Amino acid sequence: MRQLVKKSDQYYLLMKTTLFSTHTLMGWLVFGISLTVYTLTVEPTASFWDSGEFIASAYKLQIPHPPGPPLFLLIGRFFSLFALEDPAKIGYMVNMLSAVSSATTVMFMYWVIVMLGRKFDAVKNETLLTIAGGIGALAFAFSDTFWFSASETEVYALSTFFISIVLWAILKLDQSGEPVVGSQWTLLIAFLMGLSIGVHPMSLLAIPTMVYLFYFKKHQLTLKGITIATSMALGLTLFMMYGFRLGLVELMKKMELLFVNTLGLPFYSGVFFFTVVLISLLTFGIIHSIKKQKALLNTVLLSASFVIIGYSSYMVIVIRSGFDPPIDQNNPENIANMIGYLDMAQYGTRPLVYGENFTSKVQGYENDQPVYRKTQDKYEITDYTTKYQYDSSDLGLFPRMYSQAPHHVAGYRKWTGLKNGQSPDGLDNIKFFLAYQTGHMYLRYFLWNFAGRQSDVQDAGWLAFWGNADLLPESLKQNPARNNYYFLPLLLGLIGLWYHFKRDRQSFLGVLALFVITGIGLVVYLNSPAPEPRERDYIYVGSFYAFSIWIGLGVLALHKLWQKMVAQRYALVAAAGMAAVVPLVLLQQGWDDHNRSNRYFTTDLARNHLASCAENAILFTGGDNDTFPLWYVQEAEGFRTDVRAIVLSYFNAEWYIEQSTRQANASSPLPFSLQHESYKRGGFNDYILHVEHPNLKGKPIDLRQYLKLLKTSHKALQVETSTGQKINSLPSKLLSLSTDMDGVKEKKIVPDTIVPFISPKVNIPLTKNGLEKKDLMILDLIVSNNWERPIYFTYTALHSLNFDISHMVVQEGYTYRLLPVNNPNPEEVLVDSETMYENLMHRYKWRAIDDPNVYYSTFHKNQMTHVRANYNQLASALIKEGKLEKARKALYQNLHVIPDDTIPYDVASINTARLLGYIGEKEKGLEISKTMTKRVNDELNYYIERRRGDSENITKNLTLLNMLCQNLDEAGALNEADRARQLLRRYYDKFNQL
Repeated sequence: MRQLVKKSDQYYLLMKTTLFSTHTLMGWLVFGISLTVYTLTVEPTASFWDSGEFIASAYKLQIPHPPGPPLFLLIGRFFSLFALEDPAKIGYMVNMLSAVSSATTVMFMYWVIVMLGRKFDAVKNETLLTIAGGIGALAFAFSDTFWFSASETEVYALSTFFISIVLWAILKLDQSGEPVVGSQWTLLIAFLMGLSIGVHPMSLLAIPTMVYLFYFKKHQLTLKGITIATSMALGLTLFMMYGFRLGLVELMKKMELLFVNTLGLPFYSGVFFFTVVLISLLTFGIIHSIKKQKALLNTVLLSASFVIIGYSSYMVIVIRSGFDPPIDQNNPENIANMIGYLDMAQYGTRPLVYGENFTSKVQGYENDQPVYRKTQDKYEITDYTTKYQYDSSDLGLFPRMYSQAPHHVAGYRKWTGLKNGQSPDGLDNIKFFLAYQTGHMYLRYFLWNFAGRQSDVQDAGWLAFWGNADLLPESLKQNPARNNYYFLPLLLGLIGLWYHFKRDRQSFLGVLALFVITGIGLVVYLNSPAPEPRERDYIYVGSFYAFSIWIGLGVLALHKLWQKMVAQRYALVAAAGMAAVVPLVLLQQGWDDHNRSNRYFTTDLARNHLASCAENAILFTGGDNDTFPLWYVQEAEGFRTDVRAIVLSYFNAEWYIEQSTRQANASSPLPFSLQHESYKRGGFNDYILHVEHPNLKGKPIDLRQYLKLLKTSHKALQVETSTGQKINSLPSKLLSLSTDMDGVKEKKIVPDTIVPFISPKVNIPLTKNGLEKKDLMILDLIVSNNWERPIYFTYTALHSLNFDISHMVVQEGYTYRLLPVNNPNPEEVLVDSETMYENLMHRYKWRAIDDPNVYYSTFHKNQMTHVRANYNQLASALIKEGKLEKARKALYQNLHVIPDDTIPYDVASINTARLLGYIGEKEKGLEISKTMTKRVNDELNYYIERRRGDSENITKNLTLLNMLCQNLDEAGALNEADRARQLLRRYYDKFNQL
């Protein structure tokens, strides 16, 4: 008993020492500082891109885009509970998951730096380690990319947390002196690795660090040793990424197919059998290893078990998908669908080591992997993925320029200097890899974080401290994201890198492995095309984490340097004082462009789109930013759930069409006439090719009759492709849609001002050489709906179709309603001015756009151009109708909602100025034109006179200046117009000489 008491006392003392040690308390202090900053700057609702989707999915445990983050969703759901039944707070609380995750990451990073510093024999000073850890951790906390992720709902904050805690656990194991085999730390690392897969696979990239640290603990640091360790690190990482993460599910899928399709057993019997066998084998193996005292086998089997337990969070995806939630991407409710979801099959593949380039010609096709669909009693093969075949002369090593999308081809040629008709060779691929993928898409981001950033304009460069800011135009000089760190974080990190290399090669290689594989390694793996739709710096946050460790270790190097010059007691103060500038300058420079508090624009824009729609409407949206904020507003805040938002880009997928045929919240199923046979994957209608019938050249065919033939797969429509597959065709590029005019008028769906445009028959021309499945389903919906439910399109969706219905839509706000009308003037949109006036002036709500203290990025400002354009569209319609007072109110509401002092005038403001002149407000219009002329002159002076060579910005501003010349002429400001015209000629001539 006494021995037990003694052991208990020792345990108590150990716990007391650990819990209240200086480094423990300092770690929590760093956590508190970081969390305070993140809490003050976090966005209160959804932001653009994936945030809205993730908040909505976390709140109701729904299924976001592949590969899905089930653990993230579970934790996000927990955070959403703190909204306390206030829907408006749900977005904020789920955003706080990223804030807390990021602050915890910073805390563990502090402990990582301290433990790495302790490995240096010369370091005895615990106070110095405390300062080094705090400065390195806070430098990362306030770095550009990491702070950005901490302020919104995305997976990268929590994923970086797993990298940080895994690295901490690896160092704890190393510090404990225990062998890897048999250590409880090893099992903890395995469990964390398994859990991390449920957030983002990026977390597995910490594996090489572990391999390097423990391999070189027992082996010499030689070329042979590095080669062996690197092979082991890459092999284990690839096994976890593919052999385990995907392979385990693939084996389960094969067992399920055997049991169900071959043996005729019930669904999920194969999955159940596989699970039982796997658990039994692991259990038997563990018991056997204990009996036989086989430590290595025991550790391997226990580690595998803990990884699988962590990975089991993916059962959430399967279970929740089985309940058919409104957001159910790819419908991964069974094992056949799950493997494609995990593998992100919908995004295609990119050649990495050997493959085609953008000029390669497809020589043929072959079926690759089967695509299964769950039927009544088995899994049926409905299609195969396609594998393209190329001539061997068109294939090469390290293919960096592979995409044949026109905008990517233009990007490839821009970055390599290839002319039209030229094909890239090996050197061109290397050039593109170095210039664009490495330089523009990684090093630029790296320097954003540790040197400085020019602005938040897309493709903005890094900032050198020696540039003269006085020469900048106001738009760049006043850009909140113009952050100058004076190279201080970079220099301190490089010093720390060198010091780490000199003092401890073993741990240096471990950190270097993390830095390289999450940096240049990802550059090689991702093989990014040019251009990307948005900045992708968040991808490389693991690399920036590793470099920030060296910032902390740089403090040790500074201390060592000062020791040689001053007394010991002053060296610590001098080193700490110099290094403390780094996190302070990062915080000071980054605050204004990372402070998202009181920014509601994304949510308000989504709400206003939904508010534009009539009851029980169907709204077709375009890309992510059209859709995900709408999902957030509907699913989290419960606003206008009667509106069915249909993502046009998903509407080619069989699973998504099926989901649209069922109830979603308060929205009824879509009334299609086409059945599953007509839209299934691998059927006749995956793509309907236009094959002109000689008797129908230039003549329309009746849409209803065509759909009837299509439903029966009439042989007259079928044509054979080059692969021998039969598909349906379209014999004319012109479709006609007849309308029951009396029935339409009786429904009173067409406003009085638009009634004259109702047409008994409307032609719908094709704009491409065929119809995608999404086009077919929309045409079927138009016919089968018969004008019962209101159908709307966002601007993006309307212009993403393969047929033209712009003459059939009426603008009612930010959406366009489809009606049986025929606009005789395709240059102008029909406007329901009364409905649009009610929407813009009374129904739409905007919060804090007029607040100069709220940060709006250039991307937000570009979105607000469309808001301004809508007010202009309304005013223009009212002026044509002679309603000048209403037009005046609309124009001044435009200037009030989006004032120039918070969101500077843009291209839409030029039209605002012109319209003000039409209603007798020439002075106000002239003021806007003069202000913009001065700003455009400043921009052109910078880009042309300073030889900046930014052709896109120069072209944009030359166009603006030309429009302003016309405005000034119309306003009667002839002298100003002449001066503006002289500037236009001068800048145009100089632009041609560049």
